[in-house]
Amino acid sequence: MQPPASGMSEDVGPIWTLNARDNFVLQVARSHFNLNSNSVQREIGVGYREVVDLLGRKGVDYSKLRAALVPQGDGAEAVFIFDSEIEYGLEPFRRVLRMLDKTHSCSIFAGDLIGLPEGLARSLLEEYVVWVKRPNLLHSSQLYGIYVNNLTQARLEALRGSLENVPCYVGIGDVTYGTPFKTWMSMTLTPCYVKLRQVFITAHSDDLLDEENEDARGWLAKDWRCVSIASRYFEMFLSFKIERELSVDDLDDVYLSLNGISEHPVDLSALDIEIAPEKLGYLRREKAASLDRAGLSGLSVVEVRAQISSKMRSNYIYNLRYNAERGESQFNIMLEFLKGEQKFRMMVALVYIPSARILRVTTAY
Repeated sequence: MQPPASGMSEDVGPIWTLNARDNFVLQVARSHFNLNSNSVQREIGVGYREVVDLLGRKGVDYSKLRAALVPQGDGAEAVFIFDSEIEYGLEPFRRVLRMLDKTHSCSIFAGDLIGLPEGLARSLLEEYVVWVKRPNLLHSSQLYGIYVNNLTQARLEALRGSLENVPCYVGIGDVTYGTPFKTWMSMTLTPCYVKLRQVFITAHSDDLLDEENEDARGWLAKDWRCVSIASRYFEMFLSFKIERELSVDDLDDVYLSLNGISEHPVDLSALDIEIAPEKLGYLRREKAASLDRAGLSGLSVVEVRAQISSKMRSNYIYNLRYNAERGESQFNIMLEFLKGEQKFRMMVALVYIPSARILRVTTAY
C-alpha cells in the first residue's frame, strides 16, 4: 500500500474538540520552538493519545464524551443567572449540579458576568434574559452564570422548575443559537466540569501526579465521583467551545484544529464545497427533516453548496479524524440557518481535501 498523500501514517481521532481558542499552549509552542505544521500535528496527536490513555486508566471512555464536547443539533444550551448579593459560593453551584439528571452528559461553565461596558451589559441582559425575579441590580457584575449544554427540552424545563425556589436564582438566558449575549457568555464564563453521567471530569494543576484526582473548585459533594487530569490537557481536549462569530484570533483555532488531522491546514473559506447530485438525492431521502428545517430541501446542488460555503468561515469544527488507510481527513461543522423567523442548526460532515482545495459533503443531520 502506498503511504497516504498527507504523510501521516496512523489513524487520529475522533478528537471531539480541540480548544486553541481559550488557551495558547499550541500557539506559544509553535512560535517559541518555531514548529512547522508537521511538528504541531505530532504534538497534538501525542497529547490526544495521552488524554485518552489517562482517562481510560481512570475508568472514563473518551469516546463517550461526544454529547458533552460537540454541539448537538437538537440540544439546547442555557445560562442560569444568579444574584451574588443574595448568595454566592459553594451552595448555589452545588445546587445546580445536584439537579442535573444522572444520565445526562454535558459541559458545565460558570463565571461572573463581567467584561463589558455597563450600558451594553444591561442592554444585553434586558434583551436576552428571561427574569424569574428582577434583581436589585447595582452593577451587572453582581450577577453570575452557570452554563449547561446538551439539554433536552424536558431537562431544561426540569432545571428551570427546580431552580425557581432558590433565592439567588433570578433568570435564564437561552444561548442555543448565536446572539450577542451568547458571544458575551463565551468570553466571560470558564469551563468547570465535563459530566459523563455520574462522573464529573475536571482539571487539576499540572504539577499534580497523573494518578491523583482533585476537585480543585470543591463544588462536588463527597459522594460524587470526580476524575481530574492536568489542566494543560483538560483545556485543550475537554473544554467545550461556546460558539460565537469567529474573530481573527478564533480563525487560528480552526487552523490548529485542522492541523490535528492534516499536515496541510488551510483557510476553509478558500475551499470549494463539493456535493454530488446523488449525495444530495440521498440526503433529501434520508435526512429530509434536517434539510427542510434549514431551508435547503428545495435547493439545487449549486444553491446548497453556496449556502454551506457562505457559513464555512464563521464556525468551529469538531469530530476531527484521520483515516490512514484512506489517507483521508474528516471533520464536522455545526451550521446555523435562519428560515423565516426561526433558527435551526444542522451538523454537516465533510472530507477535507486541501490538495484539490475541496470540502466534500458526506452527510448532514
